[in-house]
Amino acid sequence: MSSPASLQTALKQLCQPVRRREYPHSLATMRALRAATGESRRNALEIVVTGSSGKSSLSHRLATLLQATGLRCGCYLSPHLHSFRERFLLNGQRIDLPAFCEGAALVAAAADKIPATVSSFERSTALTLWWFQQREAQTVVLETGIGGRFDAVNVVDNCLALFTRIEEEHTQWLGGDLASVAWHKAGILKPGGHAISAPQTPEVAAILQEEAGRVGAELQFTDLDLADAALVNLADRGLLHLTSDLPKMPLPALPGRLETVTPACGPPLLIDGGHTAEAARHLRKYIERESDFGGELRLIAAFLADKDACAWLKVFDDPRCHITLTRAPGHRAADPQRISAACRLARARLDVVPDVGDALRLARQGDAQAVVVSGSLRLAAHVRELLGLLSEEELAEARLTASVFRGAAYLSRLPD
Repeated sequence: MSSPASLQTALKQLCQPVRRREYPHSLATMRALRAATGESRRNALEIVVTGSSGKSSLSHRLATLLQATGLRCGCYLSPHLHSFRERFLLNGQRIDLPAFCEGAALVAAAADKIPATVSSFERSTALTLWWFQQREAQTVVLETGIGGRFDAVNVVDNCLALFTRIEEEHTQWLGGDLASVAWHKAGILKPGGHAISAPQTPEVAAILQEEAGRVGAELQFTDLDLADAALVNLADRGLLHLTSDLPKMPLPALPGRLETVTPACGPPLLIDGGHTAEAARHLRKYIERESDFGGELRLIAAFLADKDACAWLKVFDDPRCHITLTRAPGHRAADPQRISAACRLARARLDVVPDVGDALRLARQGDAQAVVVSGSLRLAAHVRELLGLLSEEELAEARLTASVFRGAAYLSRLPD
């Protein structure tokens, strides 16, 4: 059994931040890393998921449905909530510590042979592809990290590309505007390939259609659940055998994504890490569907500095909403005071409590119907830890992971 020391070593071997100027403009580094690990193309069906929100939930649901058909299914998610190992799943079970440590060492040795900075995401993607090959996964669902065209997971020749709603995000990495973001994400379309997209704005839809035409890919738009649509697509093409109708099962819950927590006392909490305006709209619809939304709704929100906090907050600019801005953990957190000054809401009550624990305590002492925690997965993770939802072992791994991937230690690894 691997020790905490070996886990820390593995995390450090995977941790390699990059600066914006180093964001890949080709897949050459990832292809070289894949070759250096000895991982080769498999006979598995590989599905790539991109978009701006809901990617992890879609990937997890689709992997669960594929497993229900009898296939051995791997699922690669990002980012993690507490433990880096959450990113790597096979039939719903995360990678075990020995395999994680072995894979991290293998990838680190391979990265040392490449005359370029190999990022954390490239390293973790190489690890997941190696692990899925070792475990003989028959299907693989891969969630992109940033963008798509030059994203590490795009190194595979997917048999199906899936697009959730695309919004203006990561603009400092992806070119500055929605059109550029959409162009990057459209890059997962493969020559002669197949793709399914959620409804998009006319501008985004046109960019996806243009790319599909350029590479000769078949692209369809649907209002249906993308996971269900993906299964039908694969079955219609003879890549998947369904013995009956689509597997009937509830949407598998991912921690920190529309997660309801019922404490021993006080109002229930809804924890959701969504940070985009579309995620906020989805969250609001969920709240309105699950409750009468008649009384005061208390929201605790925190954002990372590169996110559009104002767009998220405007969705909840309602006189029934009392929003408390707080500070997410880590060096990437946005200053809640600055957000408050920049985003003056017309109807909702907005205040600032910088400490997350204080914000949570004050919100739970009121008479609100429910307390909602959202705006950042880092905030969601911190609140789950404050609420005691992790075991001692899980909490220790979460703290160890955070010590490697946040703060001064992380920033010291940035290349010159």
